[in-house]
Amino acid sequence: VRRRGGVRRLRDTVLEGAEGEKADVQEDDGELINLAELFKKAQEEKTSSLESNQALQRKLVEYLRTVKKSDEQKDAEKSVTDQDARYFKCLAQVNELRDEMARLRSQYDKTAMEMKKRCDFPSGD
Repeated sequence: VRRRGGVRRLRDTVLEGAEGEKADVQEDDGELINLAELFKKAQEEKTSSLESNQALQRKLVEYLRTVKKSDEQKDAEKSVTDQDARYFKCLAQVNELRDEMARLRSQYDKTAMEMKKRCDFPSGD
């Protein structure tokens, strides 16, 4: 009788172990399916992120082109403004030098006339 009880316990233990293994296999299969789904979702997110990244990079390139054109335009306008300022400064210098030349010419003519008068009219020494 004892032997039968031992066999029954052994059989029950073996059956429980087999059922446990079956449950473990089912659990492992469930985890694999879950992991496969997670992997697929991760790949989809990666693809979506790459597409978003490419779109944003295209927008950035376009923006940088616009900014560069704007900066070049500002530089060109600044250059024109600088050239205008330099031109007017040069014109002012030319006018100042003409005035100086006219003053010196007048002074030269005055000095020349005085010297000529001295030469033409000797003093009564």
